[in-house]
Amino acid sequence: MKKIYTTLALAMVAALTASAQNVVADFENIEGVTLNADGYYIGRETSREFNNYGAKGYYCDFKQGPFRFSQSYTPSYPAWSGFAISNRTETAFNNLTPDQYNNVVGGGYSGSSNFCVVYGSMDSISVDPGTKVNGFYITNSAYSKNSFTKGDSYAKALKQEGDFFKVTVTGVKADRSEVKKEIMLAEVVYGSLVYINNWRWVDLSDFGEVSTLRFSFTGSDTGQYGLNTPAYCVIDNLTASVTTSVSSVHSDAIEVARYTLNGIRLSAPQKGVNIVKMSDGTTRKEIVR
Repeated sequence: MKKIYTTLALAMVAALTASAQNVVADFENIEGVTLNADGYYIGRETSREFNNYGAKGYYCDFKQGPFRFSQSYTPSYPAWSGFAISNRTETAFNNLTPDQYNNVVGGGYSGSSNFCVVYGSMDSISVDPGTKVNGFYITNSAYSKNSFTKGDSYAKALKQEGDFFKVTVTGVKADRSEVKKEIMLAEVVYGSLVYINNWRWVDLSDFGEVSTLRFSFTGSDTGQYGLNTPAYCVIDNLTASVTTSVSSVHSDAIEVARYTLNGIRLSAPQKGVNIVKMSDGTTRKEIVR
């Protein structure tokens, strides 16, 4: 009987020291992020400055769950790249600002308010250790759609067989090896232009654990200075499986932050499951009754 108890105790310890929780970055209610009157957020002024052709720019970011989204922001232009947040419901594109923050669906996935506009290939998403990325939903931006369907002063409409516009998601692992997935945002097939016009799931479960996610855009309409089609896409509900651990009984680590399962930071314990981050970098799951 003693052996049975010992085995059961070891199993209980294993269950307590490591468990996986599904978390979703849905771009709602992010600490430190306030959308402007036109319904979007593209960054803030920080101590990390850079010179953007004579104007003062700022490297900034925001975090939700195990993901940290980088941004480059120059308020005097205004200009940005990376990952913006929008809640705009318009689907048309008429003017760069604010219509570059519209998507072809009109709102977030499954009727939610906020979504993420991805622009450019210079910025990235940092991923916390112990995180396996499951995937996300994607759709087209209104700006890109307007360009590849109608053309504009910079880009041509996609009309010829083989014309395309796509985004490649690259996951960088801890050993610097890479895994990739291509998503065709628009292409001409048998003489007809087809493109994503709804929310479509992108499965990244084969990526495993990665430390960084990058988005890069390519297309058939490429000139001397690179891609002519506006390098935008829109994502929502970036989902991951996060392994949380309980700190050792003998550890001197103290609590430094507390979150809900959805990655929203808490100022005090909240009834239900809390994710507690410790000063030694570990996390633990705590049930508050």
